Amino acid sequence: MLSALRAYLRYLIDIDHHCPLAPEAVKLTKAGRKRPHVAELEDLTRLVEAPTSLESNIKTALRNRAMLEVLFAAGHANLGAMQPES
Repeated sequence: MLSALRAYLRYLIDIDHHCPLAPEAVKLTKAGRKRPHVAELEDLTRLVEAPTSLESNIKTALRNRAMLEVLFAAGHANLGAMQPES
């Protein structure tokens, strides 16, 4: 948003219009990175194992559990890429 304001102020200068403030006076700030919140291991284990206790059809339960495991494995791979280097 601040970069848009700076661009607008530069535009006013380019068209020789009165600019109330120099574009350089608008300082850009960087927001700190937030660390992702991760659930506890026991909660994740219960979630992945839930289809086996909730589904009456064993094939459907195994399919649903496999889908959850694949989703968590893909998410874990992405979280590993987001970790800051030491």
